[in-house]
Amino acid sequence: MDHYKEQGYCLYRNFFDESEIREIEPLLLCFHERWLQDKMQHYNSGLLNSYSLTSADYWTVQEKEIIFGFIAQPKINIIRKASFLGHSVFLNTQLFFDPKNPDQQNYWHRDLQYTGMDVAQQQQVIQKQDVIHFRIPLRKENGIELIPGSHRQWDTLTEYEVRNNLNGKKSNDALERGQVV
Repeated sequence: MDHYKEQGYCLYRNFFDESEIREIEPLLLCFHERWLQDKMQHYNSGLLNSYSLTSADYWTVQEKEIIFGFIAQPKINIIRKASFLGHSVFLNTQLFFDPKNPDQQNYWHRDLQYTGMDVAQQQQVIQKQDVIHFRIPLRKENGIELIPGSHRQWDTLTEYEVRNNLNGKKSNDALERGQVV
């Protein structure tokens, strides 16, 4: 877990075997179809994820139990406990999917920028807030681009400008410190 504390991420290849993924995949695909019926406008405009997966009304009670059982399984809990010294809480789940437009570019962002906090507050919170995202791909993918250590470091000037589309920069511009994992 030292790698997480220093770099802000850990990579566990083949953490789940294919049978574990195949068990929940039909539920997630069914959820996605139901979600799209209500959110097609968002999907058409470029949305990349269905947020609040576990709080949605698109599940039966039995389906929710299966999804929460997957989320709360012991091997995920081992990582959570190793990452946090103190108390932790579950926040939410999201189902990420390919955009409708296959040419849509990804973009640099920090989740903090969507909280309503001003920049000074974000700079303070980043020094002490611990957030773990578990990214569990259902299919082969190209990975995720991130900036190692940025969970505790504020943006460089260029990163800030890219993230906020300032001074001619675009949020999908390449970043010097960006690495695909």
